[in-house]
Amino acid sequence: MKFFFLFIFVFFFAASDMFAQQPYFRFDRITTHDGLPSDNTSKIIQDKQGLIWIGTSEGLCRYDGYHVTTFKYNPAQLHSLINNFIYDLSEDEDGNIWIATAGGWCELLFNTQTFLNAADFKNFHGKAPDFFIQYIQADYYHHVFLGGYSGTSMINLKDSAFEQLQFSPKDTFPPSGISSVYRDKDGLVWFTFQNCNRVYDPKRNEFYSPANNPYSYPLLKSMTTLLKKDNTLWMGSWGTSLYAYNLQLKKMRTVGKDTAGLKELSADIEPKKMIADLQGNLWLLLEGKGIYYMDFKHKNFQVITNQPDDVNSLPSEFLNDIMLDRNGNIWIATTKGVARWNNHPENFQLLPYSSYIPASYIPVSKNKFAIDCVMEKDSDIWLGASPAGLIVMNKSNPASYRHVQVSSNYRVSGMNRLINNILQDHYGNIWLSTQEGYAKYDSQHDGLTPYFLNRNDISGNRYYQVNMMIQDNDGMIWVASKKGIGKT
Repeated sequence: MKFFFLFIFVFFFAASDMFAQQPYFRFDRITTHDGLPSDNTSKIIQDKQGLIWIGTSEGLCRYDGYHVTTFKYNPAQLHSLINNFIYDLSEDEDGNIWIATAGGWCELLFNTQTFLNAADFKNFHGKAPDFFIQYIQADYYHHVFLGGYSGTSMINLKDSAFEQLQFSPKDTFPPSGISSVYRDKDGLVWFTFQNCNRVYDPKRNEFYSPANNPYSYPLLKSMTTLLKKDNTLWMGSWGTSLYAYNLQLKKMRTVGKDTAGLKELSADIEPKKMIADLQGNLWLLLEGKGIYYMDFKHKNFQVITNQPDDVNSLPSEFLNDIMLDRNGNIWIATTKGVARWNNHPENFQLLPYSSYIPASYIPVSKNKFAIDCVMEKDSDIWLGASPAGLIVMNKSNPASYRHVQVSSNYRVSGMNRLINNILQDHYGNIWLSTQEGYAKYDSQHDGLTPYFLNRNDISGNRYYQVNMMIQDNDGMIWVASKKGIGKT
C-alpha cells in the first residue's frame, strides 16, 4: 500500500469571521521586473502550444513560464509589429496570432514569427476596413472579424476577401459598431453591437438575433453577453446589474436581487468579462472595481480587490482582461502588470485555529501558540501544536478531536508539548519527532510510546531534541537530533 504525505508549514493567525468563511486568493505578479515592457496590460490569450501572449501599451509579449519575449514596432523592419499599443489578440485555427493595435491590425505567422499588416493583404478582394479597429476575433473557420465603434468587417481567408457582415433582410435593428465580442466553447461568436446583440454560427455562416433561433435566447439590446455555461447565459449591463438566463426554463434572474445567497451588486457596476474556473466558480471582471467571485456550491461570494499591504493581492482594481488557461490557472491583465492565480494547493483557505482547537489548549498569550507540523491520514488531520502537543481531528468534523499523549508513567513533558515533525512509515506506523526524544503512536491504546536517544536514561536527565525523522527505501528510519544523526 502506498501512502501520500502532506508536510507543510502553516502559520495561523487570529482572524475575523470573514477569513473563516471566504477563501484567500493568492496572486503571482508578472511586471516590468519580470521582463514586461510596460505594466499597462490589456489582453491575455493562450495559444495551442501553451504559450501565454500578453498585449501591453509598449508591445506584444510572449511568456513561456520563465522568460518574456517582446515584439515591438521597428520602422527599419518591413514585417514588424505595426504599433506597440495592443488592444486585442486572437489565435486562428492555424496557430497564427491576430492583433488589433492603435495603428491598425496585423497577423503574426506561427511558422516564421513574421508580422503581416494590411499592405500584405492588398490582393484580397473587397473593401478593406477603413475604421479604427479595437476588437479582433478568429472563429476557427477561416474567418477573422474586425470591429470598432464605427464599423465592422470580416476577413475571409479561404476566399481571400474582405467582406461586410451579412445580416437577415428582415433584421429590424441593423447593427452598428461593436462594443464587445465573445466566442463560446461551442464555437458560436456573440457580438454586442451598440444597438443590438447578434450571434454568428460559423458552421452555417449565418448571423441571427438571440431571440429568433432554436435556443430562444432573449433579445436584450442593451446587454453584453459575458458567458454561456451549461444551460445558463450570463449577461451584464453597464450601470445596472448582472443577469442569468436559464436557457432550458427560459427564465431570467437578476443576480443579487432574486438569487439566494448573492449580495446585490451596486448600481454603478460595469461588467466587462466573465469566465468559469475548473470548479465551476464564476469570475466576473468589473471595470475599476476588481473581480466579483461567485462560488455557488459553498455559497462564497465576494469582491476580490487590491490590498495595498498584500503583495499577493490583485496589483490593481483597474482590470482589462481575464483568461483561464488549460491548466486551470487564471490570468488577469491589469494596469499594473499581470496577476496569475495558480490552480494548485498553495491556494488554501485560512482558518483561525480557535475554530477547531479547544480553547483549553490555547495559552492566554496567543503569540506562544503555533502549529508546527501537519499530516493527513485517511479521514484525519494530525497536528503538532505547541504547547498542546498532538491533536488528531476529523477532516469532515473538526469539532471531533483527540488529544494523544504519552503515558503519565514517563517524565516526558517536552514530548507531550512540543512536536517538531510527524512521519508515517511504509507500514503505516506514525512517529513523532519531539523536544525530548521521539515517540511511536500506539493505535491499540490511542497513546504514544516514547523512545530516547539514550534508552537506559529515563530518570529525568537530558533527552536530546529530535528535529526530524525519515525512512529510506530499505525501511530504515533515520533520526536527526541535536546530538547527531542516528538510525533505528
